[in-house]
Amino acid sequence: MYKTITAAAVSLFTVTMITTSCTSSAEKVKEKQEKVSEAQEDLTEAKKEYVLEVEEFKIENATKIAANEQGIMDYKTKLEKDKTATKEEFKNNIADLEKKNEDLRYKMNHYQASGEENWKTFKREFSHDLDALEKEFKNLTTSKKVNK
Repeated sequence: MYKTITAAAVSLFTVTMITTSCTSSAEKVKEKQEKVSEAQEDLTEAKKEYVLEVEEFKIENATKIAANEQGIMDYKTKLEKDKTATKEEFKNNIADLEKKNEDLRYKMNHYQASGEENWKTFKREFSHDLDALEKEFKNLTTSKKVNK
């Protein structure tokens, strides 16, 4: 009789443990699924912010590139009226700046979002190149006053 009671108690204990452990595993799975769902929502939101940042950067720099183009066109017009001997040299310098500006426009328009780390690198390098171009243009236009 003692063996029967002991066997029944052990069986009841085993069934209770299995049921309890299954329930907690199911709860754990549910919690993990909720965490995954939240992480996916966070990732989706981060991607939206990243895409918006890329678009804002493109718009901001398209304006700068357009301003460079306008400045180059204005300077070319003034240069056409110039009578000095260095006119050809300045024409060549303006042509170089025009090419660099067009290269930057192409680079910006054809950038494909490929991860936040790549974006940060692109953004830093592009901003550096654009700033350098603007400085070159200012230096050229201030060093050469066109004679009318």
